[in-house]
Amino acid sequence: MGRILPETDRPRFAGTVSELGDNVDEVSVGAPMALNIFLSCGDCQEGMPQLCTAFNWIVVGSPGFSDSIVMPASAAVPVPNGVSLRQATLAEPLSVSVHAIKRSNRDVGDVVGVFGAGQIRLGIIDAAQTVGAGKILVSELYSAWRDTAVELGIDIVIDPCETDSIGHFKDETDRGVDVSFEVA
Repeated sequence: MGRILPETDRPRFAGTVSELGDNVDEVSVGAPMALNIFLSCGDCQEGMPQLCTAFNWIVVGSPGFSDSIVMPASAAVPVPNGVSLRQATLAEPLSVSVHAIKRSNRDVGDVVGVFGAGQIRLGIIDAAQTVGAGKILVSELYSAWRDTAVELGIDIVIDPCETDSIGHFKDETDRGVDVSFEVA
């Protein structure tokens, strides 16, 4: 399956503040910022704003190719000194990946299944490797992302259009995976 370029995998980007709206004082012109791509209502009772029923994407399409965008100051995330804007674009997908690994019930040596291999999926693979996962199995539709998974040293990478993922993973492990992540 082909992809149309140029493309961003969701609206993940960073930039430098060029102008401020009225009554904005929490950021300053010239400051490097990453973008929090969604906003909650700000009234979370559970401490999980990502599950907000009033959830609102503030960006649609691929505005990272724009010369400039307008966004709420509350969506601006300061980029720390020593972090490039290019690196800052990975803040959101990597934080999601690390959070997913932390919340999973996994142990060192566990067999991990990952369904999908884009930005968040590759972050999950990297985080799983970092915490000592055993065998990692990836099922991914796009060949370029499968190639990247192979470059990362993934044990088994398959195309789900050609191979039954679950059946193949069971055959490879004699039991299936200990923990899986569906991040397509």
